[in-house]
Amino acid sequence: MLAQSLVKENKLWSNTWIGTEHGDHYHSYFIKFEGDVKINNIDYKKILKSDDEFHLSWKLQGYIREDSTKKVFIYDEYSQIDQLLYDFGLQIGDSLLPPNHTFYIYVCDIKYIKFENSTDTFKQIEFSDRPNCDWPYITWIEGVGSIGGILNGLPEVGICCVENCLVCFFESDTLIYHNEGFNTCFPQGFPEVIDQYDERLQPIKVLYDKNQIIFDFGDLITVKSKLKIFNLNGNLKTMISLDGEKNFILPQKYFISGFYVYTFQNKAENLSGRLIITQE
Repeated sequence: MLAQSLVKENKLWSNTWIGTEHGDHYHSYFIKFEGDVKINNIDYKKILKSDDEFHLSWKLQGYIREDSTKKVFIYDEYSQIDQLLYDFGLQIGDSLLPPNHTFYIYVCDIKYIKFENSTDTFKQIEFSDRPNCDWPYITWIEGVGSIGGILNGLPEVGICCVENCLVCFFESDTLIYHNEGFNTCFPQGFPEVIDQYDERLQPIKVLYDKNQIIFDFGDLITVKSKLKIFNLNGNLKTMISLDGEKNFILPQKYFISGFYVYTFQNKAENLSGRLIITQE
């Protein structure tokens, strides 16, 4: 069985956690590993985080590495040591003691699963905090990460505080994993985020009809209007000049399945929104 690497530069994760400061609202963010760095003569990748839905701005969050035995470590800058985040070499019956914990967790089940948009087979490890496995604790998917969030492989180890849910996982711009509990890869609940997509503020209508997407620009359209479509890594996939047409039909067959961002620009307006591309 071919093992997938977790720490690679062509991967992107969206994660969310339930905030309590403002009530039960989602706080969502993206994580990627990009750029090489040496610490104590050991090679690491930089952990980058973006709180922006279109992830145009990234901040350094720490350092991560993966060894030849399928163990993944985060470098703890405070103690200047590695902390174990994942061990995909574990087998049924194995146990491990997470850092800062007084109890072991136990490997209770291992499955091999497939996702619709990938030809690979993924190893899924189920854990329990009880030896008899009667209480689920956490799930890992090799090459994808923990369903509790990419940096939450083991509790109290992750850098970004309280990650508790993996929402989407992309590899080479392809959506591989999507948590069915969320309709979007960037769930939010704060009123100021919701207002960005209020019809009064977002007058472009987007309709999905079989294998095509229909844009209705209404009175926004001018001779020099442009429509641009980006993938979630910010790469421009296509640009269309709209010469006064109020409607534009986009065939989905030219795109791989996944989430995209579109921008509409003319002299007076600069608007953006989200698209979901699906291939039947």
